[in-house]
Amino acid sequence: PLPPPGTLPSTPPTDPPLTQPVDPPLIEPGSPTVSQKQCWYADDASSAGSLEGVMAWWEELLRVGPRIGYNPEPTKSYLVVKPEVAERARQMFGASGVQIVPGHRFLGGYVGDSLGLREFIAEKVSGWVWSIGRLAEVAEEFPQTAHTGLTRCVQAEWDYLLRVVDTEVEDVAPIRSALLRQFIPALFGLPGSVDEELLLLPVRHGGIGIRDPTVRRGPAREASLAGTVRVVDAMTTGRPLHVADHTACLASALAESRITQDAAYKVIQVNALQAIPSERRRTVERTMSHKTGGWLTAQPSVVDHTDLDPEVFRDNLTLRYGRTPPGLPAKCEGCGESFSTSHALNCKSGGLIIKRHNEVREVFGDLIASAFRGSCVQREVTLASGYLDRQGREVGGVRADLLARGVW
Repeated sequence: PLPPPGTLPSTPPTDPPLTQPVDPPLIEPGSPTVSQKQCWYADDASSAGSLEGVMAWWEELLRVGPRIGYNPEPTKSYLVVKPEVAERARQMFGASGVQIVPGHRFLGGYVGDSLGLREFIAEKVSGWVWSIGRLAEVAEEFPQTAHTGLTRCVQAEWDYLLRVVDTEVEDVAPIRSALLRQFIPALFGLPGSVDEELLLLPVRHGGIGIRDPTVRRGPAREASLAGTVRVVDAMTTGRPLHVADHTACLASALAESRITQDAAYKVIQVNALQAIPSERRRTVERTMSHKTGGWLTAQPSVVDHTDLDPEVFRDNLTLRYGRTPPGLPAKCEGCGESFSTSHALNCKSGGLIIKRHNEVREVFGDLIASAFRGSCVQREVTLASGYLDRQGREVGGVRADLLARGVW
């Protein structure tokens, strides 16, 4: 839909026009089709208007195109018409070979009748549900890989659809169902429901970066319409498109949409926290307040050491929501007492504390070696020797965990 007349901002552009709606027009000005609205995307051409105007445009395209190597294929072309003019369209275009339909996909979206739109959306959603099922199978062995594939690839596909066509809640409800019943349980390695409402939020709101399509559909569509006002105006009126003007309009629409969505996510977050048992709620609130979800949005990379093995990824995920990681031993190997996450953080037997300490030391050492040179880093350097007591233990010595030479 186009904005009503007079609603476009009147700020004068400060930069030269970026391009005209068609750059350059294949059908030259002065032809019988000059009044037809055209839309070109790469080598895909389209036109909108009356049947007579579209017919004249099509004939001109067939005449001009082959001269420069552009050969329209009628059997792969579609004429979308309303039911009341379908018969007249067949009479006019029947001999051309163009397929006359009530609706068809267009640039990732759909134009035409509402029934065809519902079928188009259903086909797309069915494909994404299938993809979620396959990613759930991957998540059983490689949870971080599956999570990255969903949040950076598959989710972006349905988010694009939500922006370019009008969808209803029931249209995208199968995606939400597949996420909750298949993908998330496989990701956690836990059976059953796992804090459904909270998980389907952005990471900054306490989720795992998977946005609920039933919530996202409205704001995504509104932001798309508001952010493309300048482009639509240029295409429908022929006025020049100024890049700075369009960029400012898009940035303003996205900023306003983000504020609106953050407010909606905050309401969902508060309600979801109330449904979590009190013994886990404090943990979840602390992870949200301290913004500890950066590891969920990091691109897995062997070079940058951001790739996590399945056990580490699941442990971090379950601990983020105050749950017990799967696969913990019944007894502590160091002291023989009952094992839990709290016991693992406090037991001084078995080497768990020093192991965590050494892991932090190694990370700092690797960062220093990457910034400067590997030879400047030394580990466990004795700064001052002590003496041995009667039990043979060293007393009074000073030892550094890490020594970096040549930094300053």
